[in-house]
Amino acid sequence: MPALKNKTILILSPQSWGKMFVSKHHYAVELARNGNTVYFLNPPEQEKNDRTGIDIESNVLHPGLFIIHHRLSFPYNLKFRFKPLFHFLMKGHIKKLLHALEHEPDIIWSFDLGNLYPFRFFPKKAIKIFHPVDEPLNKTALHSARGAQFIFSVTREILEKYSAFSVPKHFINHGVSEVFLKQYSFKRPA
Repeated sequence: MPALKNKTILILSPQSWGKMFVSKHHYAVELARNGNTVYFLNPPEQEKNDRTGIDIESNVLHPGLFIIHHRLSFPYNLKFRFKPLFHFLMKGHIKKLLHALEHEPDIIWSFDLGNLYPFRFFPKKAIKIFHPVDEPLNKTALHSARGAQFIFSVTREILEKYSAFSVPKHFINHGVSEVFLKQYSFKRPA
């Protein structure tokens, strides 16, 4: 894989950007610190609010890091009741999302076990990384890897569950980012 510098990276996350960070949030910060343009795609908003369409928030924690807030123009619950129609509509929605970005992504990095954003809807020339950090508990979680060119995970047991996919798979330990260490002082009790 090419060096991860000066790339445009779209991170697909099942957890929204907020005060509580988990791995995908730390990846976004560290990739931006490394000189990349990083777009962090929140899950679609479902609560009633004034926000409509697609809104990109800039300079979050680090220059080059952008948070994408978006609302679907169709009911989210179609995903559970009529998945083919949901994915047909998502294809158009993803096209709008990509059009809203300043640059086409070089890398699509998905943590999405819900197969909300199938890789086939993204540009063919983009590198596609699937990164399950949780146990895949159903077929949807396994299908989320379709179209990935690389699979990363935090346990070898999770990687084994994706053995049907003939792409390179890499075990990557959970790590601790500098952001986490700076937020807390680890002093010995007196």
